[in-house]
Amino acid sequence: MLENFLKKLKIDKNTRNITTTGDWIGSTNSVVINGTSIPNYYDDSMFNNISTVYICAKILANTLSRLPINVYKSENRFKSIDIEDPRHFLLHHQPNDILDSFHFWNYLELQRCLTGNSFAYIHRQFGGMPTSLEIIPNSWVTGYKKIYNNVFYNINYNYTREITVEAKDLLHFRDITKDTIWGISPVQILKMNASVSYKALSTVNNVYDNDARSTKILKPSVINKSIGDKAKYEELIKKVTETVSGYDKAGGWITLPSNMDLQEVQMNVNDALFLATVKFSAGQIASFYGIPPNLVGLFEQSKFNNVEQMQLNFTSETFAAIAKMYRRELEKKLLYKDEILGGKSIEFNLRAMVETDHKTRTDILLNEVKGGVRTINEYRREEDLPSVEGGDVLLTFNQNTPINQIKELALDVEKLKAYIKNNNFKSNE
Repeated sequence: MLENFLKKLKIDKNTRNITTTGDWIGSTNSVVINGTSIPNYYDDSMFNNISTVYICAKILANTLSRLPINVYKSENRFKSIDIEDPRHFLLHHQPNDILDSFHFWNYLELQRCLTGNSFAYIHRQFGGMPTSLEIIPNSWVTGYKKIYNNVFYNINYNYTREITVEAKDLLHFRDITKDTIWGISPVQILKMNASVSYKALSTVNNVYDNDARSTKILKPSVINKSIGDKAKYEELIKKVTETVSGYDKAGGWITLPSNMDLQEVQMNVNDALFLATVKFSAGQIASFYGIPPNLVGLFEQSKFNNVEQMQLNFTSETFAAIAKMYRRELEKKLLYKDEILGGKSIEFNLRAMVETDHKTRTDILLNEVKGGVRTINEYRREEDLPSVEGGDVLLTFNQNTPINQIKELALDVEKLKAYIKNNNFKSNE
């Protein structure tokens, strides 16, 4: 088995370049089904012209990029942000010399939403500690190979040279997958909805381009079917169309040619269900991405009448799984096994997604202070206020007495009871 593996995998110890034999599976121009790469014959331009797709991708990308991402450490079962870890600076502040963290995560999530996959190469120093994260455009990744327990990606770097990268050195964020490695492109799943939406929108667009404002048509009172008259007739129709037809001619005067009459017609776009089709397809696309209907303009399809409840549902039903996928990929390739077992983690702070009104937020924070969950200074830091002296002590509901004083008071009461008992004091004394 080892000999077969070494025949398929050749590693140059000097350059660390890896070469493999066999065909590469998957690429940005193909779809992978049961481990086989099939060319994508579907026209992506039609998919990319559907505004609902970009709205959904934009919502997910902006949501991810605005969330704080931190490296956490665990000490005595207490989790805190490890700002001294160099990986925290890369993920939270600046992944590389060109991009800040907002644009880095925004790009990766946008690509994942539109193509099903996004990639970033991990530059490491000697010893394996990451030093920077470089975005790899999807068009550079031409496929992958799975050899026994390892995966290798073929990358046409900058379209100038092909390199092979081990999976441990490439962050690969993906959508749902049929082979556990390559994410399925939404184009393949939504192509029917996108096609219907594109045709419906094109139909509506053409209707307006061809004078949707008019409910009348020109009808010739006399038609001469001779060739000469037919040519003149077609020239006349063309001239009339260019003169009075189209949305840009709305409100202008219409001059009827001779032998022409106006005839009333019934034309309603809704009768052809074009607009209804667009709404239905938009709802299906939003449902695929897990986007609340109200965020794509479909207010009648919303099942919540409270914005906070909508946001909570979006967080739990949609974004929690996305954040989990990112977390597992980052921890697998940026942390060591003993660090993970020791409680270290990389997480997006999903609590930043839920926004409440000022009164509700204030009530929650005050109750946490009164209940001994937060200190006064922790509350003040949440509101960007300076700390105060004595504000680092936890309080409780008993007239907001410091907890340590309540313990001391309890001990004093017990001592007093023992003293009374030992000296045989009567109750009235």
